[in-house]
Amino acid sequence: LEGKGFDPRKLLNPGFEAIKATVKEKMELFGSINKA
Repeated sequence: LEGKGFDPRKLLNPGFEAIKATVKEKMELFGSINKA
């Protein structure tokens, strides 16, 4: 995979953003924002 323009960070970034959004959603759902 080396030298073929394969960048795991570019591959994982959209998924990471989605995970962060989901976590934030869940935290708001459970009212954890005010307690954090």
